[in-house]
Amino acid sequence: MHAYNTKDLERLFGIARLAVRSLTRAGHITEQTRAGAPLTRSDLLMLRTASALRSAKISANRNHRTLQRCALPCPPAQH
Repeated sequence: MHAYNTKDLERLFGIARLAVRSLTRAGHITEQTRAGAPLTRSDLLMLRTASALRSAKISANRNHRTLQRCALPCPPAQH
């Protein structure tokens, strides 16, 4: 698993360090207890989604609600 730092996240997703901290405080991504700690796949998906919402000029409140819904577990598949 690759460890990303905040500069990598800025380059990959166009999200500033303060925004990453804000997403962490809101519980959308896991808190990085040490520099360079690996992010989970769901963290990277949340960062990508947050980046897309910001690019689409979605308000911060709607952005937060949307990310909360993304974190909900998917219902089981029915066959």
